Amino acid sequence: MYSNLENEMQKQNITKEKLAKNLKITVPTLNKKLNGSSDFNMVEMGIIQDTLIDFPQYPGAKPTKLKLEYLFKEALENA
Repeated sequence: MYSNLENEMQKQNITKEKLAKNLKITVPTLNKKLNGSSDFNMVEMGIIQDTLIDFPQYPGAKPTKLKLEYLFKEALENA
């Protein structure tokens, strides 16, 4: 359901196991949240944002947090 979130996880080699550990939830619970059966709360969204940092591809650029609107685009569109 969260294509941008899952693409960033893949791009940054963040496994579901690692993300679930950071969120202090189980992998099955994370899967429910990723497929839309359950919702992420704001604290979890913040932890995800802190975990998935955008690392620019050019020298001298500073890493930045990815926007929640980007990571959770589908949830906002269906709200």
